[in-house]
Amino acid sequence: MSGLAYEATGVGRGTLWAVNNGSGALYQLLWNAEAGQWLPASDDDWSAGKTLRYPGGGGAVDAEGVGLVGGSSANGVYVSTERDNAASSVSRPSVLLFDVSASGTELTASAEWNLVDILPTLSANGGLEGIAWIPDADLTARGFLDENTRAAYDPARYAGHGDGLFFVGVEGTARIYAVALQEGGAASLVATIDPKLALVAEVAYDAASGLLYAVCDEACDGEIHAMAIAQSGPFAGTFQNVASYANPAGMDDGIANEGFAIGTCSNGVAPTFYADDNETGGISLREGLIYCGAYHGGDDTLINLLNINDFHGRIDGNTVTFAGTIEQLRAAFGEQNTLFLSAGDNIGASLFASAYVGDKPTIDVLGALDLAASAVGNHEFDKGLTDLLERVVPASAFPILGANVYEKGTQTPVLPEYATFEVDGLTVAVIGAVTEETPSLVSPGGIETIDFGDPVDVVNRVAGQLTDGDEGNGEADVIIAEYHEGSVDGVKEGASIEEEIAAGGAFARIVTETSAAVDAIFTGHTHKEYAWDGPIPGEDGTRPVLQTGSYGENIGQVRLWVDPLTGDVTAYDVRNVARTSTDDGVLAAAFPRVAEVKTIVDAALADAAEVGSQEIGSVSADITTAFAGGSYVDGVYVPKLKDGAPDGRDNRAAQSTLGNLVADSLVASLSDPLRGGAEIGLVNPGGLRNELYYGEDGLITYAEANAVLPFVNNLWTTTVTGAQFKAVLEQQWQPEGASRPYLQLGVSENVFYTYDASRAKGDRITGIWIDGQPIVMDAEYRVGSFNFLLQGGDNFTVLAEGTDTRDSGLIDRDAWIAYLDKNKPVTPDFASRSAQITGVPASIAQGQTLSVTVSGVNLTSLGAPQNTTALVSLTGSDEVFDPIAVVDGIAQIDVIVPADAPVNTELVVNIEPSGTVVRSPLTVTGTLEPTDPGAGGGSNPPAEGDLTPQTEGAITPQGGTTVEQGQTVTITVGTQYAGQTVEGWLFSTPTYLGSAVVSAAGTASFTIPADMPVGTHRLVVTDSTGAVIGWVYVQVEALAATGGTAESLNLLPWAAGALLLGGLALVVIRRRGTRTQP
Repeated sequence: MSGLAYEATGVGRGTLWAVNNGSGALYQLLWNAEAGQWLPASDDDWSAGKTLRYPGGGGAVDAEGVGLVGGSSANGVYVSTERDNAASSVSRPSVLLFDVSASGTELTASAEWNLVDILPTLSANGGLEGIAWIPDADLTARGFLDENTRAAYDPARYAGHGDGLFFVGVEGTARIYAVALQEGGAASLVATIDPKLALVAEVAYDAASGLLYAVCDEACDGEIHAMAIAQSGPFAGTFQNVASYANPAGMDDGIANEGFAIGTCSNGVAPTFYADDNETGGISLREGLIYCGAYHGGDDTLINLLNINDFHGRIDGNTVTFAGTIEQLRAAFGEQNTLFLSAGDNIGASLFASAYVGDKPTIDVLGALDLAASAVGNHEFDKGLTDLLERVVPASAFPILGANVYEKGTQTPVLPEYATFEVDGLTVAVIGAVTEETPSLVSPGGIETIDFGDPVDVVNRVAGQLTDGDEGNGEADVIIAEYHEGSVDGVKEGASIEEEIAAGGAFARIVTETSAAVDAIFTGHTHKEYAWDGPIPGEDGTRPVLQTGSYGENIGQVRLWVDPLTGDVTAYDVRNVARTSTDDGVLAAAFPRVAEVKTIVDAALADAAEVGSQEIGSVSADITTAFAGGSYVDGVYVPKLKDGAPDGRDNRAAQSTLGNLVADSLVASLSDPLRGGAEIGLVNPGGLRNELYYGEDGLITYAEANAVLPFVNNLWTTTVTGAQFKAVLEQQWQPEGASRPYLQLGVSENVFYTYDASRAKGDRITGIWIDGQPIVMDAEYRVGSFNFLLQGGDNFTVLAEGTDTRDSGLIDRDAWIAYLDKNKPVTPDFASRSAQITGVPASIAQGQTLSVTVSGVNLTSLGAPQNTTALVSLTGSDEVFDPIAVVDGIAQIDVIVPADAPVNTELVVNIEPSGTVVRSPLTVTGTLEPTDPGAGGGSNPPAEGDLTPQTEGAITPQGGTTVEQGQTVTITVGTQYAGQTVEGWLFSTPTYLGSAVVSAAGTASFTIPADMPVGTHRLVVTDSTGAVIGWVYVQVEALAATGGTAESLNLLPWAAGALLLGGLALVVIRRRGTRTQP
């Protein structure tokens, strides 16, 4: 192929237009994902390309270059030519326009611009090669100079030329000519450009950066020059060289690379496409990356920083593309300018292919990629300090930095604090520090001999040392901080750096207190994704703050432009680059480092497949961690998708089917007294590193099971009191400043607890049941878990206070796999093992309205049902309540306590369809009856004048204002009166309805006397002082209207008849107590 042009069509990866100068054909190339290649369109007309003809249908076009106006073929495709091959000895330097929508296997040009009159004399083989179009708006905005006028280019000077100029590369002169193609085949030369190459074989324009690219073939080893319009100096207004690029890595410099196109710019990078001129069959394409953001000129030195964090041994089908992305970014911005770094947790919690051989494949992959340095992460301490120093460090081809890791009781570092590198003449220092929470995140037994200091303080100390002017203790021009610590939320959660700073904690200190001498901040640990501009303490301006997420899904990139004389950063940009989708084989062929990575990965996967492919269990459905960002579809929880796969796993603040299943397995494995006699299983959410997916057949392999629990923890048991167990559950709310404010423990199926998150810290757990019985605070319970957790990991320090702590002799992997094998298939349990319940009173009387709220019952593991119904009962009562709707996981319960409710009862709420059973103890007192006339109470009714318009409507009868004789009516009084005693009255003759205690929901209940006259009355509620809270008109109807009898209304039969006949006036005089009607 001799020329390329890229069109973003919005379909797939777009279209590449290519011309072949041998056949004189135009090709439409489309990306074939299955083949991993760009291939000719399968349409019959295009499958072999379309032969090009001159206007009139004759000739054999020597097609050398192809270009688009506005990036769209809808405007036609422009082809640059050297000659008509039917008359090959005659120069014909023309631009031809073709309508590619025309049918057939040949295309005839609709227009020709022969440039022979405006270009120097050219040989038949020295004419037009590449062609690119630049819009007038870009040229005028940058002050492009018209060599005819020696003034700024004025598009109006060239009538009928459209909206831009064509830039054609000429082989014979090694120049690029800006020409206006005008109506009727006329053309005008606007400017001549010298790209300073021995030959111009292709021309391309990148609108995002405003750079014009000139490509040389094998005459100069495929070198590419980038040119920008100079904004000042003697060459202002002309295109001048600003950068040069070698051939793509892996391409033979002897190949005649004549095709070059730039794809769509995204996040500052665009794909680049290269085609050779019949060196490899004429249709060989290669792909790379190029920077396409705003160009930074001047003499500043570019430092290209590539970063990862929390890779966690991801040796799988994505590892080669992960490596390829690094190499693409390294090649795009210069090997000599690039440092590849890590913020830690490269190993630990790894996939099976890496984990089962001690993460050696991961260490080897990072070495093959020339990782320059890494901060130490907490997971590097998973097997203890000795393993890190004696195995991991010697096996790593890069320094592992930990400036805040000290020998116990000293300030003596046990790891290097920093490393320095020479990058294009500048000294770059990298300081590493790990989260201060590390002692709570790894097994304490492995780190007994070391301390962890404040990471910000230590970075500032080392940064000060590196900038104090003392060469004896190290000096640096540029300083990078690698913190294995990060923000609570990232961009996926909708967070901003301002919000994260306001939240306080470790990340806020990193951003706002890290020394101004530090030029860029990389973070990790929390698996969040962000690329932010952070404030510089004590200075104006900002600096980059980045975390990539995790698992190599993104490569973080920070580019610093540094004044080489002062070491000052004059400009920077920061972003996360998603892992490339380029085929593994293509990447391995292009980049030697990737080829080495592929060899390592292929061998590791093959070895792991042999061991890990053994089937050890099965599942009846997906059993997963909690997900974030998904939704309930048709009543079932489904995840959001990323690249067609579930996204948002590992929400450690929520209960999960997987966490609870692992807790059940711990009890099963450790219940034998010889194994420790566990009664309760507990699981820390961070210990669950993969899912149990049903897949096609529900079978679970050794590797899949191992990936769930990859840490190789020992299984321990310990004894705690009921009070200590409550304290453990309270510690799910983490200490102030922790990276994750809440960690949800998985609990075994015999445990249920309730909580109220609004209560004070340490008092949020409101009830615990073990084996269906309320926990006894001074009783002892055996807890089984991982040694990590029972040693106080994840800040569950109370567990470390347990007694009779024993090692079972089992490791988590072996016990887990044995459990899955014995219990196949395992089934997800969607019943929540905890719930939030609020509004439960200290006591409540029979007849009062119990108003409580139950929430936190919807799980977000895959396949979890959306709860819809709550069935309420009181233990010991025969009362049957109506079902209550559960909306968004919340059930608002308002029921009247029945007369048969025992004093000590339990509120029981069955949540369906998950099968969750929520319990809460309840103390019931006797019924609050209306005070009997003459028996005390109701002696001080409100005066008629107290029933003012201002208090009318301040109370509301539930169920409406029509009531029946003898009916109990619930009145909404207001939550501000909750717990207060109020009295009820009916007017006009003041009739006392009794007293009631206002519920937490702000309601009180009163019974209408059975002999209350029918008709309109005023219902009044007063507070304990007799002041009117509110009143409302109600209509009292006879009970007979709903099937009652005359006797039930306390009327004589003849009086009832009189009422029914309606022909007599009935006068009733009522007296209550000693007070007479006024």
